[in-house]
Amino acid sequence: MPPGLVRIPRNGPLASSFAQERIWRLSRSPEASAGYTVASENRIRGALDVAAMRAALEHVVMGNEILRTTYVEREGRPFQVVGRPRPIGVPVVELDGDSDPDAGVATILRRDAREPFDLERGPLLRLRLLRVDDDEHRLLRLCHHIVTDAQSWRVFCTDVARGYEALRRGNALPMIADRLQYADFAGWERETLRPDGPRYREEVDWWRRAFEPGRPALRLPFSRPTPVPDAAPADGVIHWGIEAGEAAALDELARRAGATPYAVRLALFAALLGLETGQEEILLGTYATNRRAETQSMLGFFSNPITLVLRFDPKLSFRRWLARVRGVVVEAKARSGIPYEGLSEELHRRGAPPPEIKTMFSLRSRWPELSFGGIEIGPPRYTIVGMPWGFSFIVDPKMESDRCMTVFDARMYDPGAVRGFVERYRRLVGRVLEKPNRRLRKLDL
Repeated sequence: MPPGLVRIPRNGPLASSFAQERIWRLSRSPEASAGYTVASENRIRGALDVAAMRAALEHVVMGNEILRTTYVEREGRPFQVVGRPRPIGVPVVELDGDSDPDAGVATILRRDAREPFDLERGPLLRLRLLRVDDDEHRLLRLCHHIVTDAQSWRVFCTDVARGYEALRRGNALPMIADRLQYADFAGWERETLRPDGPRYREEVDWWRRAFEPGRPALRLPFSRPTPVPDAAPADGVIHWGIEAGEAAALDELARRAGATPYAVRLALFAALLGLETGQEEILLGTYATNRRAETQSMLGFFSNPITLVLRFDPKLSFRRWLARVRGVVVEAKARSGIPYEGLSEELHRRGAPPPEIKTMFSLRSRWPELSFGGIEIGPPRYTIVGMPWGFSFIVDPKMESDRCMTVFDARMYDPGAVRGFVERYRRLVGRVLEKPNRRLRKLDL
């Protein structure tokens, strides 16, 4: 068993995590870095104490090193430089009287997102409060993806809620800076995942066998015959959903099958790809999180892409197909310790390069109910500020009726054909719920 996390000395630049190094390498140019800008808003309802909210936000930023970290290059690798705790400033913008506040918020987000992030100089997080009226504000966040993942933002908002409530009650702000920080995790990861270590060698060998022989790339049924260079980023975003009753029925189907809500939706997506492409192997990317018990309340970037090799058989019933998908997911996630970029480089060195993955499936994690101090903070809503990469199928289990998204490179994939694919996914949900034991190839879509 690997050793636990401990606080490491802060006596100079600190090692980056493998995930940070991957994002850093993919962000070397301003154009490439723009693709890793995260722009989101949270709706705040209730009579907001703006001064207390700004103080709580500043407190959380100063208490988390990762939010004031920049990166320097040494011998071709990034190292973390933790800046001194200091206020970042949270400007307040009045939207009072705006006839369409949603449009106003979107305009400000897109405008601010055009300002690129400099990983060497920082800051890599920008916050802004927008006042719509006395009972509604919006919290805008722009950051580089190297800073946080989805769970980090939930931790951030939870800490802000605690700080805000303490200030409103006249209590001392809760301590944050005394926690273990992301730099401690990065140091631990570099020490325990050394290429000469047994865990590293075992995982590399398993993935090498999983990818033998060479796997064909997935041929998506909605690819354009020729790319369209002038497609707009907004063309590559489709919002959709399924009925609440169907979502609940899917969860029940998963429970009876001993699977997770994630697995049953992944199995539906992969089955539709198998039926529409006719390929015997469906290669998909998904995400694993490498959080340990000590890092559940830590801000940082823990998300790691992994590849799933799903052998599709249309003669299977959905129940049997779900069992197969579940088994592959369990095995792959159990061997997700090596970050994708490092695994890819190691396999290339061994002459067994992994297949290229441009299709991702993900399930948004549940947003906590944040109601405190007379206000409520809703779940984040994201704005796409650059052309989406590849093809991503994103399901929201809590708000599945309208907050699912398909995000894709509209230069490569036809939006109309993608909408048709999404509609057939929705029909497949209904067919499977009606007859989960019918063979997949006999489901009429």
